[in-house]
Amino acid sequence: EYYKKGNEVYYEGYDHKNGKFIDYNEKVENIDLNSLEQINDFYARDKNNVYFRGKETDIDRDYIQIIRLNLVKDRDFVYYEDKKLKVSPRDFSFVNKNITNKSLPDINVGYGFYVKDFQNAFYVKIDEDRNIEEIKLDDADVDKLVSWNHILAKDGKNIYYYGKKIDYIDALSFDGNGIGYGKDKNNIYYDVTIVKNADYKSFKEIKGYISFSKDKYSYFYKEQRLEGINYEEIKDFINSFGLDDKKVPGYKYK
Repeated sequence: EYYKKGNEVYYEGYDHKNGKFIDYNEKVENIDLNSLEQINDFYARDKNNVYFRGKETDIDRDYIQIIRLNLVKDRDFVYYEDKKLKVSPRDFSFVNKNITNKSLPDINVGYGFYVKDFQNAFYVKIDEDRNIEEIKLDDADVDKLVSWNHILAKDGKNIYYYGKKIDYIDALSFDGNGIGYGKDKNNIYYDVTIVKNADYKSFKEIKGYISFSKDKYSYFYKEQRLEGINYEEIKDFINSFGLDDKKVPGYKYK
């Protein structure tokens, strides 16, 4: 939060990387006390400027709009924290059909997402040090673009994986609405890897936190068929967190 101490303003916030509350600046410089307004946990403005975590930004104070807790826009730009993105604020939206602009509070580090504007689409990745990588989706039909998660997206012609076009999956028939699994008219996929020798008609994902699946013959973990594993063992794995691939019987860890 932004708080006053005497005639000065300070910003204290939670540092998720180090797990503690810290003052981000000795004090917020050049801020006007009489017009100070805190917008949310990160942003404040006075009669002249917008501040992010106590630092002055280029965001237009008259036109700032909160999209997520740490994603905002003004007339000219969309910003992640205080950094300008390439996507335009004109007709800005998230592509993921399971996400609305306000369904999640903020954009976490290590997270990627698909966004679009009136003419272009981008895959945006935030690394652990809050650096931004933006990939423009080649030849994307923004009106038809959808995604199911932070990895895969498609339009009427192409499949995109972390923002890069994949040319061997049939976009028209592809359905990626699973936890890691998808299929087109030809194959079953884990992410974009073909699940070899799977029985197409009987193949189904076993719902849970971990990506197991099965056909009428046996079980799969990720893209590989497993031998010598039963459903009780599968259930134990599904109910676990942080599964080490090396512990799954028959899985060839890469």
